Amino acid sequence: MAENVNESSEAFIFGLNAAVALLIQTVLTFAVTSEFGFALDIREEFLVYGSLSCALGIIFLGIALQSRRQLFELGRRNTIQKEADHAHELASRMASITTRNPSIASI
Repeated sequence: MAENVNESSEAFIFGLNAAVALLIQTVLTFAVTSEFGFALDIREEFLVYGSLSCALGIIFLGIALQSRRQLFELGRRNTIQKEADHAHELASRMASITTRNPSIASI
């Protein structure tokens, strides 16, 4: 996806990501600490922030493992295709040799 982004748009995308992250952090802080929100004490705040961090870590780990599996499968398919191409090339070479030298075909 990053390959398709215009170079002049990179700063805008970075700023937009930072603004969205700041907005989410502000809403979360307001919800956890404000008397209009949950008004949690410090230990409960730590538990909420820690739980959210663990959940995000698990999500990113899952995404990384899925990407790794897809790359492994792609590499495996490419290897199988290369082996098939090599076997086809060897078979065609052997066929051309046997047509030029029929005595080899009886071996």
